[in-house]
Amino acid sequence: MMFINKFLWLSYNLFNYLLYCVSFLLPRKKNRWVFGSWFGNQISDNSLAMYNYVKKCYPQLELIWMARSPEKFNLDCKIVKRNSIKGMFYVATAKVAFVNQGYFDLCTFNLLGGAYKVQLWHGVPWKKICNDTVDLPGNIVESFTQWLVRKLSNYDLYITPSDSYATIAQSAFNAPVNAILKVGQPRNQVLYDEVFCKKSRKDLLDACGMNGECKIVVYMPTFRDKKAKAESFFEPSLCQSVNQLAKEFDFVLIEKSHFQDISRGKESLLSNERVFLCPNLDAQTLLAGADILITDYSSCFFDFLICDRPIIHFAYDYEYYKNKDRGLYYDIEDVACGTVAVNHDELLTAIRDNICNPNLEQLRRQEKRDKFIKYESSDCCKIIMEFVLNKIG
Repeated sequence: MMFINKFLWLSYNLFNYLLYCVSFLLPRKKNRWVFGSWFGNQISDNSLAMYNYVKKCYPQLELIWMARSPEKFNLDCKIVKRNSIKGMFYVATAKVAFVNQGYFDLCTFNLLGGAYKVQLWHGVPWKKICNDTVDLPGNIVESFTQWLVRKLSNYDLYITPSDSYATIAQSAFNAPVNAILKVGQPRNQVLYDEVFCKKSRKDLLDACGMNGECKIVVYMPTFRDKKAKAESFFEPSLCQSVNQLAKEFDFVLIEKSHFQDISRGKESLLSNERVFLCPNLDAQTLLAGADILITDYSSCFFDFLICDRPIIHFAYDYEYYKNKDRGLYYDIEDVACGTVAVNHDELLTAIRDNICNPNLEQLRRQEKRDKFIKYESSDCCKIIMEFVLNKIG
């Protein structure tokens, strides 16, 4: 069975590479730009932020979004079904493509030969990504397959908000140094917008039925490769303890699972007194409105550093995750931007301490901000756009 799977994977990538080579022969329309995110399942993240900027500032361009289920989304642009004949035509004739996972955000096959391809990714990685998670090939077939995969995953531009991430990009994406632009992530521009932050906070409190004085604690864990999912605050004993603490210190806790965990099951809106599960809320809205962020190994805390508010790392399975699951680029001591909790008691204490003293770890946050998101700014979309236009002429 394993041999058959390897043969099928090789066959797919070989056929895909042939299509990629053929796509170089197709004429591309200079003002046609395509966008995609999260394998075509969402209209969100860096791709959406970049789309919104381009649409506002360059209305003469033809912008097309590829989605698996166009009928699910309400976006003021042409949304075309991913992998449809029409969709493949647009991908194969577009001059510029923006993705936040890979070419498969747009189509199962890479039809971007001759297009200018921008890899926006979806956060500053702490957990290992892409090439850095792949085992060394064991034979010539695996070596050839891996070569094909890497050839198909080359992009013309990679964005990195820090020097340390630029180093990771070279190994994770096989990115040439001259293809790396040190600039912030488009999705984070809204975190510099005070109006957006105030509105996000109000909207979140309204959704929870609370008043403006109530604090908001947000929990956003990442996924596990080899476990069903991350730990949830809806675990009965933890939920009960958090509710008691939330009533005492007047806060609500909003949990949002990672996209990968949501896609594995049918998560829906849940609530238990002051604990809420909101799988479909926009991540940047949650960060903009949060007073405290709790996460594990997700990159969302790097984004949240812009807000300079308390961060709690719930690292209950740190050794497992580091050594047996996804793997990490940094030890927790080198990357933690706030209190580290490894069990429920420490977590509850950390929430209480940071509610009472939001400046508890402010100096550490400043230090990590300078190291990991040095190039974040409110102008990153403009910088990226000007760079792309200069490259395509």
